[in-house]
This record gives sequence, structure tokens and C-alpha cells, in this order.
Amino acid sequence: MRVLILILSSDCESDHYTIENGISKTWNSESFDDAPTFHYFGNKTSCYHDSSSIFTTCKEDYNLMGLRTIEAFEYALNTFEFDYIFRTNISSYVNKEKLINWLKSKKRSNFYSGVVGNFHGINFASGSGFTISRDLVSLLCDSKYSLDYNLIDDVCFGNFITKKVNIVPAPRIDFSKPQQVTNFDPEAVIHTAARVGGLLDNFHFRCKSLGDRVHDSTIMNLIHSELKKK
Repeated sequence: MRVLILILSSDCESDHYTIENGISKTWNSESFDDAPTFHYFGNKTSCYHDSSSIFTTCKEDYNLMGLRTIEAFEYALNTFEFDYIFRTNISSYVNKEKLINWLKSKKRSNFYSGVVGNFHGINFASGSGFTISRDLVSLLCDSKYSLDYNLIDDVCFGNFITKKVNIVPAPRIDFSKPQQVTNFDPEAVIHTAARVGGLLDNFHFRCKSLGDRVHDSTIMNLIHSELKKK
């Protein structure tokens, strides 16, 4: 069983900071054969990939994230062998081994999973980290001209997929710094989670901090340090 992890990324200073100081130093610092991992970017004249990234032709506009993701999905279908895609974003920490273990008992087809959200009556799997089986990736791409890109990407996909299959709820731990908090202590939060077993039992951690995004990388490194102790 093989999971292709795709990380929605952009060519901006804050994303590159998180990639270099967070993701690349922590959960994506080592290769994992069953979970190859690629950032995906836009703004290129053709689609291609290197050892760590997929490059698409779509502009990196916020309103075009759905189109860019579909282009990355199409490229993945034509280039890589996989059973599932786990689409995540720049502010997530992913325990690849735990993700693989969690999926071993799941269906290989018609599978769509994530933290369930609702937008004006549309159920969707949160874009911070959703899993989709290869057949549904193919269906999305085949139906790309029928998708409502006026909706943000995760809602756009949920609007289409949930007409065919139900969302399988997935676990996630959120470590976030509210914008109004000035004395946020991420180390204390991480240690508390470690004591209650949350770090060991989960595969997806949302590290998005409102305001100062440097905290994202700080939280990732703290999670990684705790996991390395186990």
C-alpha cells in the first residue's frame, strides 16, 4: 500500500521558511518508501517534478487553489504509483508511519477521509489534511470541468465527492496560537499532549498559528523532538 503525500505550497517567503525550518527538518527529513512526499507549486510554463516538488502551470492565486490541486492530481496520476493521496498543507506535521498504519484497515476505493467541516450545507474533508483513494482522484480529474471553483478547494472537492461517497472522519490534533494570545507557550502545549498520549496515537497535527507563522515551525520541531524520545 502506497500513499502519495502532496503538500500545498507556494513560492512565498513564509512558506519557504516553514519548508526549510519546519517540514524539511522534521517529519519530511527522512524518506519513507511507502509515503513519497512532494510539495506542489505553480507559476511554471510546464508541469514537471524533482526529488521534492511538483511544479504546475496554474497561478498561485488563493482563488485558484482548486485548479492547482487538480493539475497536481493529474500529474500524479500520470507519473506515480499510489493507492491514496494524502493532501495536506504547509502548516501540518504528518507522522507517515502512523498514516500508513491507519490506512491499512481502510477501503482502497471510494475512500474520502478527513476532519469533517460544513460550509453552507456542503460537507467536506478539511484541506489541512484529507485522504482520497486513487479512483476518486481519477474521477475528480475526469470531472474537472464540472467542479465549482468559486468554492475554496477543499469545499469544492467535498461538494463533488460527497454526492457519491460519505466522508470517513479522521483524527487530527490542533496546536495553534490564537492571534490575540501574546504569551503562547508551544512547548508546554506539546508536553501536555505527549503526557496524555496524543502524539503517539495520531498521524496528523495542525500547527497553523494565526499572526506570526514562525510558530508553525517551532511547533513542528517540538512535536518531532517529543516523538524522537519515544
